[in-house]
Amino acid sequence: QLIVYQISENGDLTGTATKSFWERLTTNIDGDPVTQYFGYAHPTSVSWNPSNNFIATVAETTIESSKNVVIYEFTGSDFTYKNGIYLNYKTDLPYKVDWSADGQYLAVGTQISNKVYVYEVDSSSGAFTYKDSYSVTGTPHSICWMKSEKILVGAGNYSKVLSFDGSSISEVESYNCGTQVNCANWSFGKRYAVVGLDNTAAKELMVAEFKSPVKDRNVINTVAVRPSGSAYVAVGGDSKTFSTYLY
Repeated sequence: QLIVYQISENGDLTGTATKSFWERLTTNIDGDPVTQYFGYAHPTSVSWNPSNNFIATVAETTIESSKNVVIYEFTGSDFTYKNGIYLNYKTDLPYKVDWSADGQYLAVGTQISNKVYVYEVDSSSGAFTYKDSYSVTGTPHSICWMKSEKILVGAGNYSKVLSFDGSSISEVESYNCGTQVNCANWSFGKRYAVVGLDNTAAKELMVAEFKSPVKDRNVINTVAVRPSGSAYVAVGGDSKTFSTYLY
């Protein structure tokens, strides 16, 4: 499901819209319908366009009109399907998405082929225009735009910074973290890159500028950086734990 929550001043969450990804399938024996099954898609990533109410999501199977990279528009109480593309799940299984800071481009990370695609998305129709793709080392578990021209990617054991000039992608920097990168994020001052690692022994959180790891109690699955003020990093791990660090 895709759900939008409204957050009250005291922090309470209220669901305002829900989109379920169900597909009805009918089994026939000798021409007679016998059983109905309901197949569903698992959205593996979602990203809200910073310039409008477009929400991009990807799934392991098709979710709208044979598309598995899809854009919906949030109307305030419901979702309207805008547009989408299909990537071959046998070779380019879509896994992660993120919008550029200006909302003009959408980055899509894929499994199997281990690529990062960049598409220009029409702000009215949601139509996709392919711009370029770049192969990375391992599955891109995390994609985060720094600015319109910089993309932070966590793929395999590497955190990479890619540059996109409006037409092509190139690699700016690559750092071997020594273990699988589960998640990565830019600080809002664009000075630091925070990387969460999947190492059962170390369980580290790494700040790229210092390359100084902090040991956490659990495998780090997600990181988020405070938008302003002190450099607080929120960490979500396994075992239903939550940690906060100050840099």
